[in-house]
Amino acid sequence: MVLKQWVSVDGVAARMTRSDARLSLPEVIFAVVSEALADARCTMDDIDGIVIAAHDLIDGRSLSSMITGPAAGAYLRDEIRVSEDGLVAISLAAARIQAGEAARVVVAAWGRPGEGDVERSSRAAFDPFTEQPLALSETVVSALRAAAYLREHSARGREAAAAARQERAAANPRRAPAAGARPPVYPLRPEEMGVPADVAAAVVLGTGAGPRITGVGHGTEPARLGERTLAALPGARAAVAAALARSGLRAHQLDLVELGGPTLFDEVLQLEAAGLAEPGTGLAGYAAGTWVNPSGGAAAGDCHPCGGLLRFVEAVRRRPGKALVVAGSAVASQTTTAVIIEEP
Repeated sequence: MVLKQWVSVDGVAARMTRSDARLSLPEVIFAVVSEALADARCTMDDIDGIVIAAHDLIDGRSLSSMITGPAAGAYLRDEIRVSEDGLVAISLAAARIQAGEAARVVVAAWGRPGEGDVERSSRAAFDPFTEQPLALSETVVSALRAAAYLREHSARGREAAAAARQERAAANPRRAPAAGARPPVYPLRPEEMGVPADVAAAVVLGTGAGPRITGVGHGTEPARLGERTLAALPGARAAVAAALARSGLRAHQLDLVELGGPTLFDEVLQLEAAGLAEPGTGLAGYAAGTWVNPSGGAAAGDCHPCGGLLRFVEAVRRRPGKALVVAGSAVASQTTTAVIIEEP
């Protein structure tokens, strides 16, 4: 996406809980979108369109956007849904503004894993004939990536990186309760896992005076898991390279990076793919770089398809000079999106 004019981030909001049955999902979505509108100092009368990232499989109902879309503001208003990570919705909304189709767009994403089995849901995303019989899940693929990484590179910095990640998550006042973290699959360790949370996030994009989106990039990898390189993320490398090129920045100019991966090793691979650490040095770089996932990443709370939008909200809230947000899809990061945010 070539940015011909800036797209501003006018308002953000997010909420993370653990299995809160007091509110229905539409009520949570409505509350979070309302908070984002208040942060942007506007109302739904000022909004031209809605882009949502949601998935029937995660919501647990077919055509779920017929129920949840109106809560996000889509009633009698232009709406587009993507069954992808929330950063893809950011990319689409920004493109709509630049194309002149809208002046202000609400982007929303949500997930409520507390209502079901996270691992079972993630297994359903894999090919039913060639991959599901192997009991693959998002966690299993992360474990395969960790094994491939440790086989090719040194484990130096592993304990320090895990400790730094946990410390950053503990310091995040918006973190989800740590209880209920995903059980690890060897060689992953408990402190390297993410914390599934019921998450809703919303962003208001426009052309105002707020932080600007100056670059967006996308990358893809083969659909078949056996055709991918597990010890690296070439799709993420392509996405970050495209976003940096379109923003006119270089990796060393970034002040903050928010990485959306389900485990420590997924985040480390994204860090290396971004060119912010040499291959094999990502663990040490993660531990030493306080500007890497200052929110704690998935250790502070995570949920597909909301993970990337949640990382985006965290980056904006920290008011960085120049920030990079990266997130992959739930199907073992077959697709990756990268977004550059800059203060005006």
